[in-house]
This record gives sequence, structure tokens and C-alpha cells, in this order.
Amino acid sequence: MKRRTKAALGAASVLTGMYAANKLIYKNTPKLESVLDGDKKYFNTKYGQTFYVKNGDGEPLIFVHGLASGMSSFMWRKNFE
Repeated sequence: MKRRTKAALGAASVLTGMYAANKLIYKNTPKLESVLDGDKKYFNTKYGQTFYVKNGDGEPLIFVHGLASGMSSFMWRKNFE
């Protein structure tokens, strides 16, 4: 077997393994639940769904969390109540 063919088969095997691992992880990961009180909704954009919570009668206020792993609405819970 030629070197390029072996490299292509190796790359395909690695990618297939990564795909299977991702599917397994996604299937076994429970959906996260919001810890914030209020009306929980999703806003559809061309980039996907954005989750938000509406609570209270005052002026709208948007809290934005970081994109690092582990960031969530939990970091704003004390400001929201």
C-alpha cells in the first residue's frame, strides 16, 4: 500500500473515531437547566438559539457571560434575584 493511501486511511480512521466519540458524549450529556427564576425562552437567530430569562417589570437588562467552558447564567444568579 502506498504511503499516501495509508495516511488517508489513518486520517479517516481518526476522524471517524472523533465523530463517534462526539456523538456518544452528546447523547450521554444531560440537558442543562437554568437556575434563574422567571419565564425561560429561546430566541432564534441565524447562528442558532439564544436562551434568555424574563423576570420582573423593570427596564430590560442583559447579562452576558463569557464563552469559556463552565460559563453560564449561574455566575449572574445573585444579580438576577
